[in-house]
Amino acid sequence: KEHPNVYAIGDCSRPKKVPYAATAQVAMQQATVASWNVYATLTNKYIPKRNGNDRDTVELLPFNFINLGEMMTLGSNDATISSLNGLVEIGGPAASWLRRWIYAVRMPTAKQGIKAAVDGTGRKL
Repeated sequence: KEHPNVYAIGDCSRPKKVPYAATAQVAMQQATVASWNVYATLTNKYIPKRNGNDRDTVELLPFNFINLGEMMTLGSNDATISSLNGLVEIGGPAASWLRRWIYAVRMPTAKQGIKAAVDGTGRKL
């Protein structure tokens, strides 16, 4: 609040003094919110006056972390995945393959997605 036009994501940030884990999952979710907030600030995306405010305000999004689970590589052909608060748990080669494909889908470009999907799994198929 002291510096309204400063935005941070990842390990260096601490929204609302909540200690989120230092994981890519947190940083990726923060990036979406931070990028909108930077865009809204730079382009003056204003929302109408509310609750008796005497001036319009920039429409900034709050950050709300959604825990999607954990994925961990345990070797060249082994991994573990836990999601939905432990409701879904997968281990072994199937988890290694699924983990690679999850990363592929989350990549920002198709080229990066194909590389993430093929690199490593091609030797195992």
